[in-house]
Amino acid sequence: MIAPLLMTLTVKAAVIGTAGLVGSLLLTRRPVERVDILRATVCVLLALPLVTLMVPAWNLALLPASSAAEAAALTVGPAWQGEIGPVAGLSVSAAMPWPGPLQIAAIVWLLGSLAVVARLVAGVMTLDRWSGEGSPVTQPVWRAALARLAPRRTPRLIATPRLGGPVSWGVPPGTILLDSASLSDASAAEAILAHELAHLRRGDWMFLMLSRLMLAVFWFNPVVWMVHAALVARTEEAADAAAVAGMDRQTYAHALVRLASQPASSSPALWASTAMAGDVRLLKKRIACLMSEHTPRSRPFAVAMAVVGLSLVATPLAALQVTQDPPPPPPVPAAPRAPAAPILALAPVPAPPAPPAPPRRLQDPPAPPAPPAPPASTRSTTTHYRVTSYEDLSPQEQAEVDRARASAETARQDAEAARVTARSARVEAERARAEADVARAEAGRARAEAAGARQQATAARREAARHMAEGADDMLAGAREMREEAARLEDPAYRADQIARNRARGETVTDAELRALAPRLREQADAMERQAAEMRAQAANMG
Repeated sequence: MIAPLLMTLTVKAAVIGTAGLVGSLLLTRRPVERVDILRATVCVLLALPLVTLMVPAWNLALLPASSAAEAAALTVGPAWQGEIGPVAGLSVSAAMPWPGPLQIAAIVWLLGSLAVVARLVAGVMTLDRWSGEGSPVTQPVWRAALARLAPRRTPRLIATPRLGGPVSWGVPPGTILLDSASLSDASAAEAILAHELAHLRRGDWMFLMLSRLMLAVFWFNPVVWMVHAALVARTEEAADAAAVAGMDRQTYAHALVRLASQPASSSPALWASTAMAGDVRLLKKRIACLMSEHTPRSRPFAVAMAVVGLSLVATPLAALQVTQDPPPPPPVPAAPRAPAAPILALAPVPAPPAPPAPPRRLQDPPAPPAPPAPPASTRSTTTHYRVTSYEDLSPQEQAEVDRARASAETARQDAEAARVTARSARVEAERARAEADVARAEAGRARAEAAGARQQATAARREAARHMAEGADDMLAGAREMREEAARLEDPAYRADQIARNRARGETVTDAELRALAPRLREQADAMERQAAEMRAQAANMG
């Protein structure tokens, strides 16, 4: 009982979760569309138990049948038993049984689900308490940025010292919580508010709650945890893409780097929300996506087909129930011998009694007794047996023979039915194995396509890094030329020569203007060298 249950839940959730992850990676490159596919995966996994109860079950016997010895091994005795002595003429005895394997598994699953739900409830309560204890943000820079980005449905903007970074939560218009370090950086106000408003407008917090509930149901499945982590990461990327649509990319990237440099918080509130900086390990990828000039092509049809495909895959999976093979048929008893065969009667046949002598008259004297008959041979003491056919049996013996014949015929019919059932089960198992081979082949093709896509992406990043490195070299060469020109302008003879050349072209340049040009050229050379260093760093990260 327990093995089919655990296998069914694990396999169903793993297949649906893997399909959602592969679809989000291969069908589209836009973060918003990837989030939509992962959201559909979460909803399908949450609806899986309900669909399982509604659709008719399709039993597939893949597990080996349990023998009598295994069944006996699963039988457990009482955990406690005892007897209470007589009390006022009353004697009581009782025994408490051990829980079975299915009950133990249900208790473990329930404890894990309660732990996940309790942590989620604690996080929501913490966010609500901090929102009530915090103070509204009144700085003009933050209020002006909020009014510009959200002129109609303005969320609450609360400052609290308990957080390590800005977070947003609640249904739209929602609430934005700011930490002290972010609040003191007025230059990052527009970037932070644009990011958090993108979360609130797309309803990311509500789908985060659904994803946590999915973890509470399938907490024992590692694929479900991978789906949740992918949804959180792609949600942050989608919010980044929406935020930079109306602001400078470098300013937004610098704001992300500053937030990532702040100490990480381990508050329980982060279980019910996500910070803007997110996972530091994914920050490099997010900044690279922001600085890329290539915009992925929108593929709404592929996203819709992915959602429909997940629904079509989940329906037969919900009906599938993995069961054990039927137990082997009982051995067929040997058929009795034909009744026509002679049967040896073990009882000795006694000699018939002699007829009684006729009565004599009283006056006649009694006749002397006849002498005993001589033995027929020297083996007269041997026991005699007689051979009896079916017709010579008694009615009771004939009835026993008929019942034996009927039992043998019934056993033969049951054995034939068991053989037919076994052949059907083997055919079903072969078909299931063929379908599994097809699924494995499709998964192999998907992995190959994913590897090709990764190779193309790696080549594109290397090419972009090479162009950025070449641009940095060109900027450094231009900075050197500007410095050399500034050094030449320090020479009076060179300035006089430049004045004469400009006068020959009909342009007027004074000596004071040429002397003032030299510092400006050096400043521009410094700025170009800094930009070249930043481009080299970005190229190294992308490579």
